[in-house]
Amino acid sequence: MDVAGERKFIETFINKASQDRLLYELSHIKKRARVLSRFSHSAEDYIKQEYIFSKASKCDADGIALEIAKTTPKANSCYVISDVFDGEFMSIETALHKCFDSGLASIIIFNDNLAFIKTETEYVSATKYILSKAF
Repeated sequence: MDVAGERKFIETFINKASQDRLLYELSHIKKRARVLSRFSHSAEDYIKQEYIFSKASKCDADGIALEIAKTTPKANSCYVISDVFDGEFMSIETALHKCFDSGLASIIIFNDNLAFIKTETEYVSATKYILSKAF
């Protein structure tokens, strides 16, 4: 687990009122899934609205990878928080494709200023958020 990266993500992109709770849940193996559950159904209750760079329900992994590449041309690796492949570093393309293939919520942290959240796929398409502190 990248505890420092998770902490930086929470402190940067998550509302102050929710930070302690989410950091606590991320630090306990049995509670990590609760964090993803919170983002599955009410992501905007937790995200600092000023950092939502893009929000869409219909978009593909390749389109998002292209958008990320424009914003961070030197990035080639990211950190993933997910039920299936939690706490792993992988290439941006691999992470996005795995997240899109999963019906569950996922968080991808690219760097201190850029992250991606996909909500759970329910009856409609999942909502995808690109969070950026740079804009």
